[in-house]
Amino acid sequence: MKITDITRTKRGRYAIHVDGEFLFSAEEEALLRSGLKAGDEAGIEDLEALRRSSEYIFGREKAFRLLERKAYTRRMLVEKLRSLIDEDIAEAVAGRMCELGLIDDGDYAATYARDLFRVKGYSRQHIARALKQRGIGEEEAEAALAQFDEGDAEERLLTLIRKKYARYLGDEKGRQRAVNALLRMGYRYGEIRPAIEQVLEEDGIDGELAYEQSV
Repeated sequence: MKITDITRTKRGRYAIHVDGEFLFSAEEEALLRSGLKAGDEAGIEDLEALRRSSEYIFGREKAFRLLERKAYTRRMLVEKLRSLIDEDIAEAVAGRMCELGLIDDGDYAATYARDLFRVKGYSRQHIARALKQRGIGEEEAEAALAQFDEGDAEERLLTLIRKKYARYLGDEKGRQRAVNALLRMGYRYGEIRPAIEQVLEEDGIDGELAYEQSV
């Protein structure tokens, strides 16, 4: 197989033509490292090595740009990149970002869990599911959740009810509305009922939760 032409594209890559046909575009860094040039005879293995090296460099630069804007977990980055490059190369790029300290799943988990707990008011169960969805491993998730003990969770639920739902607690319909909202946030009915009853008692409101409702 003969490399018949190498031309620079408008995007700054290099179009590789083999035996008169376009094969793929390569990053300049990968092309220089390969040592290949127009007129050279190249085997399939040489060309595939160039393609994969180019994909890695492209993915690496894309990852740098993504991580400049926001934090990613390793899995989130792989999912973002695999639509652009081979999945195994996306895994290699993500691994390199971890080595460079640009991705830290443990730090991401701790920060994200704090945001969900303190800002959103989500339950520990909801936070655990959210961390799993982002590819956080069991060990990192447990460490992130260890920031909040049971007392923290109970007080956070009470604060949430006082701040957002106290005004709805004067009638049965409003109380069920609050329950349903809290269930969607991951709290269990067994946690919600005593917390609402405590707020009702604090505010001197006569009322009770007539039945358990799930969503």
